[in-house]
Amino acid sequence: DLTLRLTGFGDAGVDELVESGLIGRLRGLDLCRCDITDDGARRLAACPDVPKLEYLHLDNNLLSPVGIDALAAIGVT
Repeated sequence: DLTLRLTGFGDAGVDELVESGLIGRLRGLDLCRCDITDDGARRLAACPDVPKLEYLHLDNNLLSPVGIDALAAIGVT
């Protein structure tokens, strides 16, 4: 499990996290309040390891229905 609550983590942080391969070793990921936008949500949705997570928390980020729908399309609620 990994919890990051870092203002400014944002989409660049999501890119680094995805590229690191760490998500594939996690059970759950909490990125609440990290200033993630729809671009970051789409990047997470494109990562093949994200649907395998037991949970992904993205509350209080900068997501519109576009980012939310991208994640919903891979089964993230």
